[in-house]
Amino acid sequence: MQVPTFTRTENGSLSINWIAMTAATMSLGVAGASVLHDQINGISAPGGTDNVSADADFSDWQPLGLSPIGVEAYQQWMAGFSDTQLLEHVANMEEYAATQPGAGHPYETYHDEYYIARAEAARRGLL
Repeated sequence: MQVPTFTRTENGSLSINWIAMTAATMSLGVAGASVLHDQINGISAPGGTDNVSADADFSDWQPLGLSPIGVEAYQQWMAGFSDTQLLEHVANMEEYAATQPGAGHPYETYHDEYYIARAEAARRGLL
């Protein structure tokens, strides 16, 4: 079928409508993602410890991969560990203690886990 015939008939109009609708949907998705990108990064940005409990020793540590809410969730999770489980978790995560900023997920989160577990173990007098 030649282009002039195609433009005069309606056989391809449904395909063109779907292409236009898909392009519009994708454009809206990309626009929405770009608007939310900065807000999402702000939520999970490293360095915030506003919600960290005062009795935890974080003097030599700043979160790399967890938001303050994430730190609090990990603290609550690890508070439920038995002493043995906690010490095993500290030992398992120790290799991530020296993880540098920019290492990415999951290494930054493992780094944070190590320091949270270590603080919990110290709070219990295990270290």
